[in-house]
Amino acid sequence: MESEGLDFIYCNRLPLNNRNAISMLRRLGIYILNLEVLFLYGWRANDILSGMWGMKKSTVKKMKLKMVIGTYPRNKNRSLGK
Repeated sequence: MESEGLDFIYCNRLPLNNRNAISMLRRLGIYILNLEVLFLYGWRANDILSGMWGMKKSTVKKMKLKMVIGTYPRNKNRSLGK
């Protein structure tokens, strides 16, 4: 990333050496989701579901992300198990 001057990268699982590794229905779903990202954000993605993303810390800070894990509303008088 540094040598190329990139702030953000993501990896693409497609195309695969074995075309049967992902079903046709799943490939269609990935294609549709990629189109949604294009229409909503103007960003052309080849595999939005890849999960292999890399960002510089400075880029993440610019995004102003907030942690939402474990922030479910809780009633102080009841435990989560009841």
